[in-house]
Amino acid sequence: MIPPSLPIDRVYTGFYCEENVYLLCQRFLKDAKIHEHWQPFVMFISNENKTVALWNQKNGREEGTPVVWDYHVVLVIRPRNMEIGVDTEMDSVPEGESWVYDMDSRLESPCPWNGRFSGTIVIQTKSWAVYFNGTFPEDMNADGSYIAPPPSYAPLQKTSNLMSCFVDVKMQEGEGLDGKYGIVLDRDEVDELFGR
Repeated sequence: MIPPSLPIDRVYTGFYCEENVYLLCQRFLKDAKIHEHWQPFVMFISNENKTVALWNQKNGREEGTPVVWDYHVVLVIRPRNMEIGVDTEMDSVPEGESWVYDMDSRLESPCPWNGRFSGTIVIQTKSWAVYFNGTFPEDMNADGSYIAPPPSYAPLQKTSNLMSCFVDVKMQEGEGLDGKYGIVLDRDEVDELFGR
């Protein structure tokens, strides 16, 4: 099955991957045809040290060198008919190919899932749409100025703390997540969820 194209008129702000993904999620959730065939997930890529090296990023100093982020956010979609064995308290998934939307990548978007992500937090897009907070103190310097120019639109929502709820890969069920914001998966579990 061919995945939906990345919309040509999408909103994109450099260094704001979480907001870019939020807006793409909203768009996909409103499209009945996409929603009928695809199950979207928001994926936070991080680790306990908050130093994630990602290759093929637009912000890389030169091609072939990684960018090190404290976290990165992408959208992953998989066919609704996939089945998995991971106990995720999420809908089961069938065989098929999952696709990654990373607007900060030099690679084509979407690109096929390739199983290279580890230490990730996976969130169903409906939860993301409810709990996402579009105003982040980690995007600001100590003097209150922005690290990177902020998006041209107003903050999206103000209902949770992104860093404590979405990025802390040490936070497991019973320590604050309780499945409300998502689940923490290791590399093998993520590969099982989205197919190899």
